[in-house]
Amino acid sequence: MDNSSDLTHIRITASIAPSVLGSSITMVSGNGEFDKMKRTISWKLDRLPKGESFMVSAKARVQEDVPTTPKEFPVMLRCSAQDQISTVSLQAAKLPNHPASIASQLQSRSFLLVHHLK
Repeated sequence: MDNSSDLTHIRITASIAPSVLGSSITMVSGNGEFDKMKRTISWKLDRLPKGESFMVSAKARVQEDVPTTPKEFPVMLRCSAQDQISTVSLQAAKLPNHPASIASQLQSRSFLLVHHLK
């Protein structure tokens, strides 16, 4: 993100597909927490100084007896800024036979970014 001030109250939430074994979820980077009831992983960061970045990731196993239908993992990013966010850069890695789509929406001083893997 390119903006003139720090970002605060950053929260990234990923919805976990029903075919993912919740007990197999482990955090690879970031201090994420898996909510078993909501089936989401949430990462929180209080403050991101101007010009800096951070990465979050998790890994899990998919149930073996589930058909090979597309798995969706919507991701939402929320944050606050003292000014408006001028640009956002997101890099989504394409997996073989699993195209990624990205949609975003700007709401007042909040920026909502939703990333779907199909």
